[in-house]
Amino acid sequence: MSERLLHPEMPTPAAPSTAPGTEVRPAWRRLAAALVVVHFAIAAARVPADVIGKRCERVADFRARGPIRFHLDNEFMAGADAVEWLVRHASLDSVVLHRGATSGASELVPPLIWPRLLYDESWVSGDERIPLRRPLARGPIDGRDAIAVLECDPERRGGTQALRIVGR
Repeated sequence: MSERLLHPEMPTPAAPSTAPGTEVRPAWRRLAAALVVVHFAIAAARVPADVIGKRCERVADFRARGPIRFHLDNEFMAGADAVEWLVRHASLDSVVLHRGATSGASELVPPLIWPRLLYDESWVSGDERIPLRRPLARGPIDGRDAIAVLECDPERRGGTQALRIVGR
């Protein structure tokens, strides 16, 4: 039999309070929270102030120059004029032919000319359309309407890699 039935004068133990904000937190939770706060404080203290300033300058430069000039008009790459020409003259559903190096500046072109596609010239015959049935990029090149080919110089250590538009 239960102890309460044998001794009815015995008081019932009070249930622990479960009201919001009154629960008891174990010491390990408080310690873990304190360690996380200390970790974030040390990490924030290690970031040099000039890093934040330089990042803010780069963001302002990107906004002022635009994505094409920001990425392709610097000491290592020259080709912003060629990509801007493509954006102005090639239709949105066109395919831009590419010749030359496939690394460096060429890697930055596809997202900058999207939704146009960049396609290797060696994969295309003399037709006006490629297998995807999209037209090839055309525009005024050297005073005549021609198919545009984006040509890329090979990468050279310490040199500038250039992009240019040539007619086909």
